[in-house]
Parts: sequence; C-alpha cells; structure tokens
Amino acid sequence: MDIHTSRLTKRYRSGVAALAGLTLDIPAGMYGLLGANGAGKTTLMRILAGVLRPTSGTVRVGPHDLGTAAGRRGVRQALGYLPQELGLYPDLTARGFLDYIGLLKGVGPTARRREQVAELLALTALTEVADRKIGGLSGGMKRRVGIAQALLGDPALLIVDEPTAGLDPEERIRFRNLLAHLAGDRTVLLSTHIVEDVASTCRRLAILSAGRLLYAGSTQGVIDAARDRTWTVQLPVGVTPQGDLRVVSALQHGDGVTYRVVSSGAYPVEGDPVEPTLEDGYLAVVHGTQAAAADRTGAA
Repeated sequence: MDIHTSRLTKRYRSGVAALAGLTLDIPAGMYGLLGANGAGKTTLMRILAGVLRPTSGTVRVGPHDLGTAAGRRGVRQALGYLPQELGLYPDLTARGFLDYIGLLKGVGPTARRREQVAELLALTALTEVADRKIGGLSGGMKRRVGIAQALLGDPALLIVDEPTAGLDPEERIRFRNLLAHLAGDRTVLLSTHIVEDVASTCRRLAILSAGRLLYAGSTQGVIDAARDRTWTVQLPVGVTPQGDLRVVSALQHGDGVTYRVVSSGAYPVEGDPVEPTLEDGYLAVVHGTQAAAADRTGAA
C-alpha cells in the first residue's frame, strides 16, 4: 500500500509549524522515517493514521484520499497503529487486552478473534505470559503487546512510532527482527530517532528536520553522503577536534581519545579516512543541509 503526500502542512494553534510543505512518496515494504525529536515524524504519523487533520496539502494511502470522510474510514480499516505512547490497561491480562481491542476493531466472530489473538501472542513471543496482568510485564513485553494489538485484523499498513525507545539491547533486536518479518506482505512505516533501528531494517528511508524533507531514497544513498568525509583522529585527552565537523563518537584509551568525525570536506593530515555508516551519513545530510541554509541566509 503506497503512501503519497503533497505539500503537506500542519500548523498548530501555538503557531508552531510541525510540517512545512512535505511532499513524499512511500512505497510498499519496510520504510524508515528518521529525524531528531521534534522533526515532525509523530505529526506525520498521526496524520497518516487519521488522528490529526493537516492544515493544508493532500495525503493518499493506497486508493484512499484522507481529505474525504470515506478515505479516512478506508485507511482506518486497513491500518495497524502503534503510537509512541500506547495506553494499556494494567489490570487486564495480555490475552484479555488483545481480545478487547479485537472486539473494538470488529474482528470476529468470537472464535476467530480469539484464534487470531492466540496467533499474535505466539508471533510476538508472549504466549507464556499471556494470562499475566499487563501491569506486571516488562517494558519490552508491553511494547510487544502494543505491536500485537496493531496487527489485529491483519492490516495492510502498519505504522510504528519510536517502537524501541527505552528497550534494552536484546528487546530492541527482537523488535527490529519482528518488524522486518512483518514487512513481507504489508507496508511498515517505522518512525524513529535511533539510526541503528533504520540501518538494521530498512532499505529506503526519509530524513526530516524541522518539518521539512531533507532526503528520501535508499539507505545506501545516505551512507554515500558521508563518503570521503568520515575520519578517525587520535588526540590527547582534553584536546578536541577542530573545524567544520560533527563528532560521531569518542573512545578514550590511556592518555588519548579516538574521535570519529564527519567533516564538510578534507580533514587535516592526522585524520584517517574510514568507511562511512548510516549514522555518519545521517549527520552528513543534516549538517550539510543546515550549512547550506546558513550560507543562503548569509548571502541574503
């Protein structure tokens, strides 16, 4: 199920423009939406889910035009949504909660709904804790309950907003693998500020900053943005890299520090060029765009 937005704008009553003329095409399969907190990702997710109405612009999800009531109903029927903050009922068991949400979604008859609940509990590795109260589950288990409820009704479009935030490394890996598996026969839109989650699951992505589209295309294209611009440099403790660059990481060893940096061009002779990663490319795209904007402002 493809998604198309054209000149999409969302301005809140406070005057904040969360989206500013966003035009983006999202193909079927697994697709990443990457950006810092406040980039406009959650606003876009909520518009696609029909929770928010845009100030202007158009959105199509498959054959459905979200500018019409019929289109919004059509998307809701095809949608599974895991928001960043999902309200769970702590006194319900995982099985009881999923059965209740399935009832609200109109998944039936009863025998089929409960069969699907059992299937989703197995898919999300929750069968052994299915009859425990949600309030007593770990954070990772609660997120898996969240993805299970989003999958009720076998939606063609699955939207997940910051699904691994706050999870331990093992749960993050488990969750990423599950999302990649689910993308085989549906569109999965993964919104996150964690670059590693996109690097591990998505071949295509978009990068947002301050409600604007900085990049849309392949993950390899983002990596290539940092090619010949990514370096490591060894410096004494207390000395930091200088120049027009962004520090990706700093690893202390003995009386020195190894910095990994992304520069705007050639780095001084003490730097060693290295193969870029998606994280390096993300910084190159964001930093390069900001620098270009500053140059235009200065020229004006």
